[in-house]
Amino acid sequence: METCPYCGQAKPEKAERFGLMVQLNPPALFWRGIRILSRDMYPTRYRILMTICRFGAASDFALLMQIGESSTPPTLKVHISAIRKALRLHNIPIKVRNINGWGYELCLVE
Repeated sequence: METCPYCGQAKPEKAERFGLMVQLNPPALFWRGIRILSRDMYPTRYRILMTICRFGAASDFALLMQIGESSTPPTLKVHISAIRKALRLHNIPIKVRNINGWGYELCLVE
């Protein structure tokens, strides 16, 4: 984890793709620099979106590891659905697209 060269505190972990920035600790979602507030986003969903955002795409297995050991694919689908809803609600032109049999990827909608 990176630290601030001036105060020594840990910098927030973040990932950005297509103007969408996901930050952990504290969890936050930004679209083109403007903070997005959503009631549907829980820390687990931030971690899932962070993983997809960091790499552009992520396998089901990698995303299930973000949820926890006892998680199942239907649980992941519920979280992905809530993430999609939050992006749609704020008119963010990014979709979380299913890659059949593998996982999910972020796509910019023109």
